[in-house]
Amino acid sequence: MVANLNSKEGRWFAEYHNVSKVTLLFFKPDGTKISSLNGEQEVDFLRRVFDRVFMLK
Repeated sequence: MVANLNSKEGRWFAEYHNVSKVTLLFFKPDGTKISSLNGEQEVDFLRRVFDRVFMLK
């Protein structure tokens, strides 16, 4: 999901989760927030984060 911060809904979503631009939010299937990651990140770092958060390896 991408929250467009130029839209009313996107701004609400960002405010609700207390985040700003360039933020990845990780959720469990039930909608519970697991973690967040702020700012632009290197591809290899993101792969390691995804592997850990989603138990891919």
